[in-house]
Amino acid sequence: MIKIMNMNMKVFIPFCLLAFLPFHSIAAASEASMDAGWQAYQAGDYDQAFDVFSEMFKQEPENADINFALGMAAFQKGKLSHAAFAFERVLMLDPENQRARLELARTYSAMGMYDEASDLFQRVLDAEPPPLV
Repeated sequence: MIKIMNMNMKVFIPFCLLAFLPFHSIAAASEASMDAGWQAYQAGDYDQAFDVFSEMFKQEPENADINFALGMAAFQKGKLSHAAFAFERVLMLDPENQRARLELARTYSAMGMYDEASDLFQRVLDAEPPPLV
């Protein structure tokens, strides 16, 4: 019985270790993609940034950081409804994210939704965010 158990453990342990490899690879690829997207954004290549963040969103639609990045790129491309939806998703995932609330207010303002924008700007001010927000 011990011989059989040892044989099973020889198969089981490597199998368990392999289960962690894809996650690590996905996380590393996601981080590299996020970096590439922000580099494109900083360089003013909003089309590329939007494409990178859109692909990432397809893989992780519940990721607040990806939604925020997608919203920022969409805003710069003039895709205001896309930007608004992205910032709204961030706030659904992280209701205290004042930066996303500020960007949503800015997006609403650009869309001509001044009452909604004003309400959000006021909520940001009421929250006394850090100076960089």
